[in-house]
Amino acid sequence: EKIRKARIRRGLRGLVDRITGKRKQTIECNEQEKQNTLVRDKQEKSILTTKQASDRENFLEARKQQQQKYAAEKQELQKDAEHFQQMKTAPKLEDNHKKAFLKKRQTSQNKGHIREPTHEL
Repeated sequence: EKIRKARIRRGLRGLVDRITGKRKQTIECNEQEKQNTLVRDKQEKSILTTKQASDRENFLEARKQQQQKYAAEKQELQKDAEHFQQMKTAPKLEDNHKKAFLKKRQTSQNKGHIREPTHEL
């Protein structure tokens, strides 16, 4: 704006420009530049807004995928933790099953239900 104002001369030269019509041409040229600048700025703003919206959409999609990945990894880790916990308690369960089996076998032997293995040679 300051550059455009500086193009309009003052004083005696400004008077000569008014008489010759050069001042009118300069003012029209300044107005045309101003309009072109406004249109250019509006286009640049529109392009920038569109680009930022696209970038945000891409960012949100990447974030969503990242969250899904983390959720899947978390679920897998939880399953692994449960599996390891079961492995830790599995010997105790086997011991309990073994004890229950032996107890059941002893009570059946006490009642006279002993079975002798049959071997054919």
